[in-house]
Amino acid sequence: MEHYDAHLFYDLIIQLANFLVLVLIFWNVVRIRAKVEKKD
Repeated sequence: MEHYDAHLFYDLIIQLANFLVLVLIFWNVVRIRAKVEKKD
């Protein structure tokens, strides 16, 4: 039972990490677009 819970916890951490990576990429894209718009 403990091993199963640990596996779910590890899976949750991976999903959370992937979500954070997507957020960082999205944030960088928004910042880059904002800079480009300001230049024009």
